[in-house]
Amino acid sequence: MKRISGDHAGIEGLPLRLLIVSLLISLTLPLFVGAYQCHSSDLMRAAAKADMDKVESASLSTFLGGVGSVRVIELDSDRTGRRFMEIGGTPGSAEFHSLRYTGGGVEITRFLDDLPVGISSPSGRSVMIGPTAQSLRFECGMHNSTLYIMVEVIE
Repeated sequence: MKRISGDHAGIEGLPLRLLIVSLLISLTLPLFVGAYQCHSSDLMRAAAKADMDKVESASLSTFLGGVGSVRVIELDSDRTGRRFMEIGGTPGSAEFHSLRYTGGGVEITRFLDDLPVGISSPSGRSVMIGPTAQSLRFECGMHNSTLYIMVEVIE
């Protein structure tokens, strides 16, 4: 059995080998970290767009059903606990016709151009959806001769 203390060439070459290994790690680690962050950001963006598509589709379907029409949708579960979506706003504001999403380094604003009415909460403000919200209830209603979609979070 050969001992490392008796192998003078092995002891002399060890620092060089350690230097080469640490150099390779320092060059490749940032590439892997960057690829992972880009991939996770793409996954968050895709999940956000899927949730926004569901909200937009339910809003349009509720509007087409007329006054009194009700739809309930299930949102995808947020495993990160960092999802926040804001739907609609006060009547007459730009937010009245938009969806806003923030979470996991992703910020998206979508204006609902295909929806001829706005979206609001029953109190007339925007609807805040946190990471624990799983279901939304949409109802087409009329207030002061203005047709709009009323959204409520169902916990």
